[in-house]
Amino acid sequence: MSGEASLWVRLREAVKGKGHFCRLEYNPTVGIPDVDYCVFGVEGKIELKDRPKAPARASTAAFGDKGLRDEQVGWILTRIRHGGLVWVMAEVGPAIYLIHGSWAEAFNEMTVAELERASTWRLPVGPLKNPGAVSGLLGALMTRDPGNLRLFPRGGAKAKRGI
Repeated sequence: MSGEASLWVRLREAVKGKGHFCRLEYNPTVGIPDVDYCVFGVEGKIELKDRPKAPARASTAAFGDKGLRDEQVGWILTRIRHGGLVWVMAEVGPAIYLIHGSWAEAFNEMTVAELERASTWRLPVGPLKNPGAVSGLLGALMTRDPGNLRLFPRGGAKAKRGI
């Protein structure tokens, strides 16, 4: 089972009965995120990304060319521009980060430290089924303004590092 598939199985088990979550197995349009959800009337999408090990150097991008494809970035930003709610759930080593889709353009170049700062919710280590973790995750998924969208200057991580 791939990392993203494994992340989906753990997410599905963790939120079972706490909302409506479904994996979009067939995406007729390129770029649509992996998961559709509705929690207490708030609907959104989640793109799942996985990197089994964190990069050896702190200055290395966590995902690089294994991150979001151009079509995914375009879809996410278009949906947000029209008032939609989109997240990227990124697993790097043992940690899981929930990052608002407004970071989509910068996501691929973000280091683990930048992912951590940009995340609205994170689980540093441990099972996703932890009740406190699930409660925090559900709260984050209902957040329209995560409040951490201005950590980096316009252009995201690339502009911050002068890339």
